[in-house]
Amino acid sequence: MISKTLRMSIVVLIGLAFACNNQETRKEENKPNLDELESKAFSSSDLDIELGKELLRAYRNELNQQLDPEMLFKAGEVAYNLPDHEDVAMEYFQRLVIKYPRHERAPYAVFYRGLIYDNRWNDKEKSAEVWEDFLVRHPSHELANDAADLLTLARDTTDDLEKVLRWQQESEPDIQ
Repeated sequence: MISKTLRMSIVVLIGLAFACNNQETRKEENKPNLDELESKAFSSSDLDIELGKELLRAYRNELNQQLDPEMLFKAGEVAYNLPDHEDVAMEYFQRLVIKYPRHERAPYAVFYRGLIYDNRWNDKEKSAEVWEDFLVRHPSHELANDAADLLTLARDTTDDLEKVLRWQQESEPDIQ
């Protein structure tokens, strides 16, 4: 006779084996759908908003099953290109940088974070911090010159109108 404990262990092991197999099957079933969505979404230079949202949901589902740096980056890019999804893009890029700091996509994720702070949220101070971080971590990266230029612009917080007024004042003759 098999002891009660041994029977329970066998049942648990069978259940785990079934769950793992079922999860693998579901993952394989979802993969063609994801590939198809990517193919549709990236076949045009403009991202269709509804298709982008659907693709973002597919990435989220995949990432819930298994964290993958390439997929984190793709999800961030898709979210970046969707209106009002900057916070979602920032989350994916940040996760990539934290979990996979040495991955080849990490510098690009940092760069995107700087763009979000600068162009989307108009937070020059935070964007300057990101550009500085980029240059410290990736000084010889192909985007380093762009990051340096963007850092210079982010640090220049003087408003254009202020510059024009100062220029006018400096160029006016001193009348006494």
